[in-house]
Amino acid sequence: MGRIRSVFVFSVLFALAPGISAQTPSDPAAAEAPESGFTLGQHYASPVDPETRIPFELYEDLFSDGRTVVVSVRILNVLLQQVASPTARDHPSGPAPLVGLEYVSSGQYEAYWDGLDLFGRVLAAGTYWIVLVVDSDQTVARMYVAG
Repeated sequence: MGRIRSVFVFSVLFALAPGISAQTPSDPAAAEAPESGFTLGQHYASPVDPETRIPFELYEDLFSDGRTVVVSVRILNVLLQQVASPTARDHPSGPAPLVGLEYVSSGQYEAYWDGLDLFGRVLAAGTYWIVLVVDSDQTVARMYVAG
Protein backbone atom coordinates (compact mmCIF):
# COMPACT_ATOMS: atom_id res chain seq x y z
CA MET A 1 0.00 0.00 0.00
CA GLY A 2 2.87 2.40 0.81
CA ARG A 3 4.49 1.87 -2.59
CA ILE A 4 1.21 2.56 -4.41
CA ARG A 5 0.79 5.78 -2.42
CA SER A 6 4.39 6.81 -3.28
CA VAL A 7 3.82 6.19 -6.97
CA PHE A 8 0.62 8.23 -6.83
CA VAL A 9 2.38 11.12 -5.07
CA PHE A 10 5.22 11.07 -7.63
CA SER A 11 2.66 11.10 -10.46
CA VAL A 12 0.76 14.04 -8.99
CA LEU A 13 3.93 16.01 -8.26
CA PHE A 14 5.25 15.39 -11.75
CA ALA A 15 1.98 16.45 -13.36
CA LEU A 16 1.92 19.67 -11.34
CA ALA A 17 5.62 20.55 -11.69
CA PRO A 18 6.25 24.11 -12.92
CA GLY A 19 7.09 24.41 -16.60
CA ILE A 20 5.46 21.10 -17.50
CA SER A 21 2.05 20.77 -19.04
CA ALA A 22 0.06 17.83 -20.33
CA GLN A 23 -1.71 18.26 -23.64
CA THR A 24 -4.37 16.14 -25.22
CA PRO A 25 -6.27 16.67 -28.46
CA SER A 26 -9.52 17.07 -26.52
CA ASP A 27 -7.99 20.01 -24.65
CA PRO A 28 -9.36 23.22 -26.27
CA ALA A 29 -6.08 25.04 -25.58
CA ALA A 30 -4.20 22.46 -27.63
CA ALA A 31 -6.11 23.47 -30.76
CA GLU A 32 -4.49 26.93 -30.66
CA ALA A 33 -0.80 27.55 -31.27
CA PRO A 34 0.81 27.41 -27.82
CA GLU A 35 3.23 30.00 -26.46
CA SER A 36 6.02 27.41 -26.60
CA GLY A 37 5.86 27.06 -30.39
CA PHE A 38 5.17 23.31 -30.44
CA THR A 39 2.55 20.74 -29.51
CA LEU A 40 2.60 17.08 -28.60
CA GLY A 41 -0.22 15.23 -30.35
CA GLN A 42 -2.20 12.22 -29.17
CA HIS A 43 -0.09 9.08 -29.49
CA TYR A 44 -1.62 6.05 -31.14
CA ALA A 45 -0.68 2.42 -30.78
CA SER A 46 -0.88 -0.66 -32.97
CA PRO A 47 -3.71 -2.94 -31.80
CA VAL A 48 -1.60 -6.09 -32.31
CA ASP A 49 1.97 -4.92 -31.56
CA PRO A 50 3.50 -2.85 -28.75
CA GLU A 51 4.36 -0.13 -31.30
CA THR A 52 3.34 3.49 -30.69
CA ARG A 53 3.46 6.57 -32.89
CA ILE A 54 3.88 9.95 -31.26
CA PRO A 55 3.02 12.98 -33.43
CA PHE A 56 4.35 16.43 -32.64
CA GLU A 57 4.30 19.76 -34.43
CA LEU A 58 6.92 22.49 -34.54
CA TYR A 59 5.56 25.96 -35.37
CA GLU A 60 7.20 28.55 -37.61
CA ASP A 61 7.97 30.98 -34.77
CA LEU A 62 10.59 28.53 -33.43
CA PHE A 63 12.67 29.04 -36.55
CA SER A 64 12.90 32.83 -36.60
CA ASP A 65 16.08 34.18 -38.16
CA GLY A 66 16.86 30.77 -39.66
CA ARG A 67 17.79 29.14 -36.37
CA THR A 68 17.47 25.43 -35.66
CA VAL A 69 15.76 23.78 -32.70
CA VAL A 70 16.88 20.74 -30.75
CA VAL A 71 14.22 18.10 -30.08
CA SER A 72 14.21 15.05 -27.79
CA VAL A 73 11.47 12.59 -26.86
CA ARG A 74 11.75 10.34 -23.82
CA ILE A 75 9.50 7.65 -22.34
CA LEU A 76 9.45 7.66 -18.52
CA ASN A 77 7.99 5.16 -16.08
CA VAL A 78 5.84 6.18 -13.08
CA LEU A 79 9.01 6.65 -11.02
CA LEU A 80 10.08 9.26 -13.62
CA GLN A 81 12.99 7.11 -14.81
CA GLN A 82 13.75 7.14 -18.52
CA VAL A 83 12.95 3.71 -19.95
CA ALA A 84 13.00 4.33 -23.72
CA SER A 85 13.82 6.77 -26.52
CA PRO A 86 11.66 6.72 -29.64
CA THR A 87 13.01 7.07 -33.18
CA ALA A 88 12.38 10.07 -35.41
CA ARG A 89 10.52 8.66 -38.42
CA ASP A 90 10.63 11.68 -40.66
CA HIS A 91 13.74 13.61 -39.64
CA PRO A 92 15.39 15.36 -42.61
CA SER A 93 18.54 13.22 -42.22
CA GLY A 94 16.55 9.96 -41.96
CA PRO A 95 15.42 7.73 -39.07
CA ALA A 96 17.45 8.35 -35.91
CA PRO A 97 17.03 8.13 -32.13
CA LEU A 98 15.08 11.22 -31.13
CA VAL A 99 17.62 12.51 -28.64
CA GLY A 100 19.03 15.97 -29.28
CA LEU A 101 18.08 16.02 -32.98
CA GLU A 102 18.22 19.34 -34.79
CA TYR A 103 15.25 20.43 -36.88
CA VAL A 104 15.56 23.26 -39.39
CA SER A 105 11.95 23.82 -40.42
CA SER A 106 8.44 23.86 -39.03
CA GLY A 107 5.99 21.08 -39.69
CA GLN A 108 4.30 17.96 -38.41
CA TYR A 109 6.65 15.18 -37.37
CA GLU A 110 6.32 11.73 -35.83
CA ALA A 111 8.29 9.67 -33.35
CA TYR A 112 8.07 5.86 -33.43
CA TRP A 113 8.47 3.67 -30.37
CA ASP A 114 8.68 -0.11 -30.73
CA GLY A 115 7.55 -0.79 -27.14
CA LEU A 116 11.03 -1.86 -26.01
CA ASP A 117 13.05 -0.37 -23.18
CA LEU A 118 16.62 0.96 -23.45
CA PHE A 119 17.94 -2.61 -23.18
CA GLY A 120 15.68 -4.11 -25.86
CA ARG A 121 13.17 -5.72 -23.48
CA VAL A 122 9.39 -5.42 -23.83
CA LEU A 123 8.04 -3.00 -21.23
CA ALA A 124 5.38 -4.16 -18.82
CA ALA A 125 1.80 -2.97 -19.15
CA GLY A 126 1.08 0.20 -17.24
CA THR A 127 1.24 3.98 -17.22
CA TYR A 128 4.16 5.80 -18.80
CA TRP A 129 4.92 9.43 -19.63
CA ILE A 130 5.93 10.86 -23.00
CA VAL A 131 8.19 13.90 -22.58
CA LEU A 132 8.77 16.15 -25.60
CA VAL A 133 11.63 18.63 -25.13
CA VAL A 134 12.14 21.40 -27.67
CA ASP A 135 15.19 23.50 -26.86
CA SER A 136 14.63 24.21 -23.14
CA ASP A 137 10.81 23.89 -23.09
CA GLN A 138 8.93 20.65 -22.54
CA THR A 139 5.48 19.16 -22.47
CA VAL A 140 4.28 15.84 -21.09
CA ALA A 141 1.50 13.39 -21.95
CA ARG A 142 0.38 10.25 -20.17
CA MET A 143 0.43 6.99 -22.10
CA TYR A 144 -1.05 3.61 -21.20
CA VAL A 145 0.72 0.50 -22.43
CA ALA A 146 -1.47 -2.59 -22.71
CA GLY A 147 -0.11 -6.00 -21.82
